[in-house]
Order: sequence, then C-alpha cells, then structure tokens
Amino acid sequence: MTTKPCKQKNTKKEQLSMKELKRLMGDTTRTQFLRDKSNRK
Repeated sequence: MTTKPCKQKNTKKEQLSMKELKRLMGDTTRTQFLRDKSNRK
C-alpha cells in the first residue's frame, strides 16, 4: 500500500473501487457457495 499526498482527490475513486470490490466479493462468495452446494450433492 502506497500512501499518496493527494488523498482528497482519490477518496471518491477509492470509495467507488471499494464498492466494486465488495460487490465482486459478494458475487464470488455467492458463486462459491452455490458451487459447494452442488458439490455436496
């Protein structure tokens, strides 16, 4: 993690990326959960 001096400019971008990351994580967890379910049959 590199700390940049111009943090105020990147806050909005960081927030967006965080939201996208959370959404992606949710999708991956959901798909993995479904995969586990199908594997346990």
